[in-house]
Amino acid sequence: MRFSRYLINHLSLSLSAFANRLFFSSVIISSIPNTPQHTSFGTSPDGVKILSKSTVNLMRTNLLFGNRLASFQCWASNSEYGYGYGVRTKIGEGWGGSICSIGEFGWDGAAGSLLSIDPEREISIVYMQHVLNPRLELYHPTIKNLAVLALGY
Repeated sequence: MRFSRYLINHLSLSLSAFANRLFFSSVIISSIPNTPQHTSFGTSPDGVKILSKSTVNLMRTNLLFGNRLASFQCWASNSEYGYGYGVRTKIGEGWGGSICSIGEFGWDGAAGSLLSIDPEREISIVYMQHVLNPRLELYHPTIKNLAVLALGY
């Protein structure tokens, strides 16, 4: 756990420096791998089941096809993604360059915030900022890739 905290702190500093170079005003990031006490997504740290595995899988099932998928993927930040029940979900490799697993899902906020959950690697990333007209396609893949690499995947 101490090593994970070191990586998280180092990652936070790296991303803060990265964001400051891009003139963002404030950055908070947390990447939390599952601990032995918290062994599956949808379960609280004290073992209370919040969401079943089948519910999480249903949420991240792509529901877009044909023209709807093409319309969603025309935004550069969505080139690798489809859309499930309330969340974007990674369905392939696009020009975005994210090394997250197929099935990674989450939400991109309008002002640049990011929630990314990668059940295969058991990583959750929360990145918050408030900058209007953010360039999601430039820094969201970088943030996800730095977190994945810093945690040794």
